[in-house]
Amino acid sequence: MKRFSVIMVIASLLVVFFTINDASGQVITNNKNQDKPVVSKSQIKSSDCQDFDTLAVGGYVALQLGGLWTTWSGLPGSQEDAVVSNNFFVSDSNSFVVNTNWVDLVYRFGEEAFSTGQWLYSSKIYVPSGYSGYFNVQSDPVPGVAWVMEVFFDDGGAGNFMVNGVNRSFTYPQDEWFDISIDFDLDSNLIETKLNDELLYWFKSTYSIGGIDYYGANSGGEPGAYYDNVCFEEGYEIIPLPPPFGLTGTFLSNYDVLLNWNPPLLDSLTLSNNASGNCDSTEIYVVSYNIYKSDEFSNGYEYLDNTTDTTY
Repeated sequence: MKRFSVIMVIASLLVVFFTINDASGQVITNNKNQDKPVVSKSQIKSSDCQDFDTLAVGGYVALQLGGLWTTWSGLPGSQEDAVVSNNFFVSDSNSFVVNTNWVDLVYRFGEEAFSTGQWLYSSKIYVPSGYSGYFNVQSDPVPGVAWVMEVFFDDGGAGNFMVNGVNRSFTYPQDEWFDISIDFDLDSNLIETKLNDELLYWFKSTYSIGGIDYYGANSGGEPGAYYDNVCFEEGYEIIPLPPPFGLTGTFLSNYDVLLNWNPPLLDSLTLSNNASGNCDSTEIYVVSYNIYKSDEFSNGYEYLDNTTDTTY
């Protein structure tokens, strides 16, 4: 590894599923941040969901819905608008499809950007074999100010998040509906992403949020993704793990250094019973570490790698 003047190691979480048959099984979790918080309807101060079922099949989404739905150029009913389809759907019986490079549908979260609070975006997505999907999060209701996040669903089941120039890969189930949810804790400058209610990644972000851009990108294959049950509502607080400690470096040569550190203190992780009361199925949260670098010529930190080891 190249020698750096500054190294930063930040803890994050990976989720590994397994089956346990012992009735006394327990789950390791962060007692300050339950990965799957329960948000009751009474706790949701603002909620906007759309299932597209009242729209005319073959018609345009933004043209029919109006309001917070528009296109990149503000031209509902144009080739930028997405078409309502009944080829695939979750709720009976419509969705919309982004199937050409011209489609650039925009769902604004509000008239103004959100810069405080916790907010949750979610939707159902279906990507048929031979096609790909894509959307991005905009920082302002007026598109083009800044890209908070880009999400790619490539043909073949490979996916990718891009945040602040950092890429994180994942896999998704093609030819079936799946859930994608993104929680924005704007007070803590954190983003949490999940697929089918499984934690994928946390990201650091200082952007406000303004809306979603459903664009027919073809970087991962011909566009052809379907979207249903799109929601924007109050989210939940994200409290990250405490940092690792005891970072040391051993120089191996003029250009190589071996890093070692200790995981977060054990008292930050507690054992709690499976919330469902059924211990046949549970999960373990495994700490992983993001490695960043900085030298005397750079401003800020550059992402290097992610590892579950405590040496690098």
